[in-house]
Amino acid sequence: MKKRTRNLIITACVAVVVAAAVLVGVFVVRPMVTEKKISVKDWEDFYHEEVPLPDIPWYLLKNYAGANGVTAGGYYAEPLPSNRMVLPIDVHYYSSPDASGEPALTVAKGTEVAVYFGELGHGETDYVEAGYGFCCFPDYKKGWRYGIPFTAEDLSQNVSVDWEENATRYYVQTSELDEVARVYVEENKDSPAIQEMIEVIGGKDEFIHWLVRSCDHFMENGGFFDSPDYP
Repeated sequence: MKKRTRNLIITACVAVVVAAAVLVGVFVVRPMVTEKKISVKDWEDFYHEEVPLPDIPWYLLKNYAGANGVTAGGYYAEPLPSNRMVLPIDVHYYSSPDASGEPALTVAKGTEVAVYFGELGHGETDYVEAGYGFCCFPDYKKGWRYGIPFTAEDLSQNVSVDWEENATRYYVQTSELDEVARVYVEENKDSPAIQEMIEVIGGKDEFIHWLVRSCDHFMENGGFFDSPDYP
């Protein structure tokens, strides 16, 4: 797999790999919004026109979510947060934002999955990619997100562009990702990186909420989408 240095995103997940100074610079911008103003981006305005997310080019979704962000710095105090976890619940994925039918895919409780791409302690190989795992894109319908499901594959050496672009994407309920994120944070609570993020965000519950909704934050700040799940 070839290393990828483009389309990096600082998300709340990147707490596990970012220097504290960078974290503060990124996360203090979370807006306390009373009136949200979303600008129009001409022909790239897919979100404003409510184009179904599977019909929006993947690279545009990533750009909307700030995927050309800052490369992670080196914050590697021990113990490092794990880049894998065992799912505490079944995570159900659907072909549309509707849970009334059978899931198109279920990643079962007890499955060990990759949490993020890369391996901590190896510089620019450390990042979380917008659209995968916790960091899925918000849908127009409250409580739903869209992206690449958690995988049991080893992503510690990063993934190729083809792997990501060819991965099958689904809708997933935000509440399920919240529960998975809650367990991940609890399991890694002794990590200085996680502790730093909890302090910066303003509490464990707030960090968990942000961890799942980091794409929403960047989309809103960029003027692309006012997510019903955020803040």
